[in-house]
Amino acid sequence: MDTSFLIFSIQKTLFCVHTYILTSQASAITYSIIETAKANNLNPFYYLTYLFEKLPNIDLDDMEELDQLLPWSESIPENCKIPNKE
Repeated sequence: MDTSFLIFSIQKTLFCVHTYILTSQASAITYSIIETAKANNLNPFYYLTYLFEKLPNIDLDDMEELDQLLPWSESIPENCKIPNKE
């Protein structure tokens, strides 16, 4: 067997495995955010939209600013919240 073909095959396999792992991690994080939003009576679509609008504009080292984006924060906009049926 040609050595260069073998090296190419191994590299391609490793790339596919690495891509699969990264995709799995991203899916797990996204699923976790969505389920946490639902557990806090937030509409996942509107909450994710809110996060995508806010996250690029904040300092990710500022924990107080990040805390304001958590699903249980009082500062979450009303349009993200699911109204209680009372």
